[in-house]
Amino acid sequence: RDVPAGNLNVTLTVTSIADPSLHAATTLAILVDHDIPPWIVAVLPQTPLLTGTPSGLQVNATDPDGSVASYSIDMGDGFTTTSITAAQQHAYARQGTYTIAVTVTDNLGSSNLTLLDHTVLNRPPEARIVPPSVSAAAGAPISLSGVLSTDPENTSLSYTWSFGDGATGGGALVDHAFAEP
Repeated sequence: RDVPAGNLNVTLTVTSIADPSLHAATTLAILVDHDIPPWIVAVLPQTPLLTGTPSGLQVNATDPDGSVASYSIDMGDGFTTTSITAAQQHAYARQGTYTIAVTVTDNLGSSNLTLLDHTVLNRPPEARIVPPSVSAAAGAPISLSGVLSTDPENTSLSYTWSFGDGATGGGALVDHAFAEP
């Protein structure tokens, strides 16, 4: 039951079983001086996180003298929510170091805050060669393209080719001829 902080009166009434008209009462004033704030445990099951990956944030909160009334979660990148599920599904768009702030408020208005520092890393780019397979005669030039290679964070890419015969090349588009079969 929700009990507000402040002065509370506890009354004891005793009644005679032999004569119910005989009874006495006494009152005791009790000062409930404060509300105990809720306890919070917040963890990320996997660290560091990768961009574009759900955080999986886990929050467990209890209130020793009441009940948890609300959550406020700031993921540190401008995304805020009152839903643990939304925080669990949140994915960071950019690499960096972030602080998650979880505030829990109880039914009597007390709140507690916990902070969780973590790192978010970029995902590696994906390399794609076009065409995906080639047959060529020795000495005949072939043209290869890496323009379908992508970066999940949309950053610029550089291209380095190693042809397996000791030759190398650079750029998104290359031509190469193999001297021997």
